[in-house]
Amino acid sequence: ISSSPALTCNRVGESGRMSLSDDGVKAFWRDGFVLVPDVFSTLEVEAVKGRFEPLFRGEFPTGIYPDEWHWREGISLPDAMREICNGWKSDPTIRSAALSSKIGSLCTALTGWETVRLAQDSVLWKPPGSKGVGWHQDGTYISANFIPRDCNSLTIWCALDDATKETGVVRYVKGSHMWQG
Repeated sequence: ISSSPALTCNRVGESGRMSLSDDGVKAFWRDGFVLVPDVFSTLEVEAVKGRFEPLFRGEFPTGIYPDEWHWREGISLPDAMREICNGWKSDPTIRSAALSSKIGSLCTALTGWETVRLAQDSVLWKPPGSKGVGWHQDGTYISANFIPRDCNSLTIWCALDDATKETGVVRYVKGSHMWQG
């Protein structure tokens, strides 16, 4: 278990599109993950974080409920992990992050795909004291359900708070993307 060193990430032009160095792309294919710091500005991060409490209170500015909404104020344990699936449908701020050209351009840079599309976003909120999520491969939930099965999806984790060993972090096993699930 280890983390990847920060890799060169370049903003390209006014569009906000991003690219990765060749070393970054090679590390992704070798290790199964890559660390790309500062994809979103501090203002963008704060805007998204500012939407968490209203979303989990059931305030959906678009009038559309998310596909899944796990945690309800007043009936769920206050220290339970919270999740909303496809919050982009319910909130313009979440949509701007989830459908960001920065994310899309990083995906195409990593995979060589001409285009990408969002299958699902997950708004995850882990309050202090909440339990962690056990080891798993996202491909079990996503990739295995589509044809072609190989190389058909990516998972992107965007930490909105400083992630430390004490606060809880996503941990990756180098090369585990090659394991049969």
